[in-house]
Amino acid sequence: MRKASPRILSIVGLPRSVFCLPSSALRPRPLAGWIVAAVLGCLAAPGLAAQEKSTRVLALTGSYRKNGEAVRDAFKFVSTGARNSVVEVSVDGKAVALGTVVEADGLVATKASELIAGKLTAKLASGRVVDARILATDEDNDVALVKIEAKGLTAVHWNDGETAPGEWVATQGLDTVPDAVGIISGIPRKILPPRALIGVTFSSVGETPLVDTLVPGSGSARAGIQPGDTILAVDGKAMKTRTELIAAIRELPAGRVVKLQLQRGTEVIDTSVTLTGEAVINAAQAQAAGRGGRGVAGAGGRGGRGDRNAQMNLMGSGVSKRADEFDLVLQHDTVLEPWQCGGPLLDLYGRAVGLNIAHAGRVASYALPAKLAQKIIADLKVRPAP
Repeated sequence: MRKASPRILSIVGLPRSVFCLPSSALRPRPLAGWIVAAVLGCLAAPGLAAQEKSTRVLALTGSYRKNGEAVRDAFKFVSTGARNSVVEVSVDGKAVALGTVVEADGLVATKASELIAGKLTAKLASGRVVDARILATDEDNDVALVKIEAKGLTAVHWNDGETAPGEWVATQGLDTVPDAVGIISGIPRKILPPRALIGVTFSSVGETPLVDTLVPGSGSARAGIQPGDTILAVDGKAMKTRTELIAAIRELPAGRVVKLQLQRGTEVIDTSVTLTGEAVINAAQAQAAGRGGRGVAGAGGRGGRGDRNAQMNLMGSGVSKRADEFDLVLQHDTVLEPWQCGGPLLDLYGRAVGLNIAHAGRVASYALPAKLAQKIIADLKVRPAP
């Protein structure tokens, strides 16, 4: 049985007297028990110290909050070996994802949808930057297998066992402490596909699909559709009413590219639009409402002031471009930036219980469970190169 290091007793420089337990009670215990005790001790310390001088209850400083420096430092030993199994994937010099080393000769698994066109590189824990290339992609679960120009790496150690709600987990980057920590929120479950929307509202005058407003950042806005345009056809099929158009779009998945024929004045224009997920539309709608705007809806989406849950999801880090339609996920409450997906989700022993695949909301992140992630990776290894 592993013992706790004496350093844990003085975590973040706090004296032993800060903890509620007397020295005689600090007997050896399993490492995981020490971690939880140390973290709780760190969180309680400012309040306990303050109460020695005052009866007022003071708020925790940022360092002692969930992803504060002191709390992440309490999980530092998780990073000791695991950080060498993580790379930072960049496109044209900008970090877009983390990657999980799955073989020592440079095979890395990461989040596929973040790998946009451009020069692909990977930064190692040592700080060295090497070239990378995509070998294969699993579109169903958004995983890419990447070959980086480095050897002698440390492959991640997987934990194939079952995880349970309430267990601590850490997301590892290149730093000597985890990027973020959290707790497993539930048992593994399937994430269903969202409804697809164009990202426009239609005029309420008549049944013609006449565009009234657009959702900023939606596929329609990026495609250059303008208020006053009339949508004549979708993928070559004529659309006579907005009801007909909405029904056709609802049959398609988010992320699908459709060809639209528009009429703008006397001109007929052909364009392509990437369909947007309903959650993204509602989030934009909620953001507009928060700024005092009138709110917008997608084709088939909700209008008005917006969805309260979507507005809550805007509080904190951003949502991944793809955050749904996975075969099976572990949900945890770790707050991640979209670019922090693709790396391993670790237990308290530094073993990967999953592959972080999406940040889906304010306190909802998803990881592909270890068994599923390994199966996907094994399939990608034997898949012919594109």
